[in-house]
Amino acid sequence: MATASLLVALERTTDRFKANLGRVPQLIRFVEFPPHDRSRAEILAGLTSDEIRGWAYTFPDMLPYIEKYGPRDGYWRWFKSLRPKLKQMLYQQSLVFIMSSFEVYVKDAVKLVLQHVPTCLTPDRARHWKKQFDLGFDDVFHANWAKMTEAFDTLFLIDLTQLLDHQYVVEVFEIRHAIIHNLGTVDKRFINKVKSSNLGIEYRVGDVSYGWMRRCLNASRRLSC
Repeated sequence: MATASLLVALERTTDRFKANLGRVPQLIRFVEFPPHDRSRAEILAGLTSDEIRGWAYTFPDMLPYIEKYGPRDGYWRWFKSLRPKLKQMLYQQSLVFIMSSFEVYVKDAVKLVLQHVPTCLTPDRARHWKKQFDLGFDDVFHANWAKMTEAFDTLFLIDLTQLLDHQYVVEVFEIRHAIIHNLGTVDKRFINKVKSSNLGIEYRVGDVSYGWMRRCLNASRRLSC
């Protein structure tokens, strides 16, 4: 009975993970639609220069446009620049979303197994991981592929690096790290961690491009296999 309940719970967890993966292409289709056909006059209708100046301090990337071209023309130029920026942000946040969903899926699967089949652990492994749980179970699976692989090896004697392409997963996690902590910019830490790209991408310090982000996002769907 415990095994049957576990299989049902794992199937539901897997379905949720796949549903999250399915949301990403929907978002991409949305942002790839042709740009609107509203004219400059329509966009600026009813806006005052003071209002636009006020917005420039809420949206700092608008400020250089305002300073160079004045409030109204600067706002229009900034507005036209949003679509490529939106694409970059969408690809970045979609990759973050996929990797977060992957973490939750792995964590939930481990919890379900330990809840339904606690006898799968030897006494020594049970004592070791009880300490880990007491310190904070979520931390074991949060943005740290090394901890995930260690957990599976210690708990279940399963080598995740043989089931998934280890260097590929490291690369995707590091890209996620760069998005969250470094505004998507490649730095020396990134280069040292990733070394040679498995995705055929040539990374250089200072790169921040949605082009390679998009290629990585498409490849990250391999996590569902």
